[in-house]
Amino acid sequence: EIRTNSNSNKKYEKICGNNPIVKSLNQCTEFLICLSPKTNADLLLDYLQLNYHFQIFYTTIVIQHSIHEWSIHDMNWYQTDNTRYAISMLHSLGYAFDDKYLSNESLQSLMIELAEKDENNFYQLSLKAFYELKKCHWLNLIEIFNKNLVKTVDESNIFHVAVIHITPTRILIMPKEKTKGHRAMRHSLSQDVHDFCLVYLKPDPPNIYFNDDNNHLTEYFRELFLSGIDFGGSRYHLFGASNSQLKDHSFWFIRALSLNEIHQKRQLLGQFDDILNLGTYVARLGLWFSKTDPTDVSIHNL
Repeated sequence: EIRTNSNSNKKYEKICGNNPIVKSLNQCTEFLICLSPKTNADLLLDYLQLNYHFQIFYTTIVIQHSIHEWSIHDMNWYQTDNTRYAISMLHSLGYAFDDKYLSNESLQSLMIELAEKDENNFYQLSLKAFYELKKCHWLNLIEIFNKNLVKTVDESNIFHVAVIHITPTRILIMPKEKTKGHRAMRHSLSQDVHDFCLVYLKPDPPNIYFNDDNNHLTEYFRELFLSGIDFGGSRYHLFGASNSQLKDHSFWFIRALSLNEIHQKRQLLGQFDDILNLGTYVARLGLWFSKTDPTDVSIHNL
């Protein structure tokens, strides 16, 4: 929340993940708060320690004058959907990963070499780094990516789909989720499972404000659903959801260049334009996204 002062009337206004300030702060793992004079700082520290039992740690601040910012060129070294997803997942952690990666050419070379050698192993090592970085921001990533090959299990008829968590303040690329898939995923409109992305709307800790009647939050989600989500060098747009997904605030997005392309893909599933009732439209389209088992039956034209 931010506090504004207009005509001497103080009020609080909630800001969401599409605000430039929040986008910048989301990249950080710690914050530096400057207070003057020192007595104000002492009051704040006493308040945090006495009222909330916070532990206060003192450290040395190092100012880095030249910082290489993440760009699409850093993504271009990774050529497959799997490796691009892995690096995007790590990048979504913010500076906890970016600072280590962008300032260490040895780490970059090691990861690029691993990605070219074995994309599945690279994803598994990236997955380990993802979980470890969330627990320990000063992790030595070279040690992670120097470890032995990770064994993967061959799971037939199981898809591993991209997962995105959208909170009121940020977009997180999460580890892939196992699913049996649905009819739309097996339709000829998609080339493979990488065309699909499972998006969840999640609250920020401590799980408040998510269901608030907040115009800013509604507009934030609306903007994302209309404009789509960029990651891994591709753009994904809202495609549909099953009835159970709607209750769970989860949706299927699909890779596409425009909303018109999304409409064309939906048309391949059926003539939904004749359905004028929105609820009926969503329910009918949602039948394509119910979890199903493949029959392995081939259909031939007579």
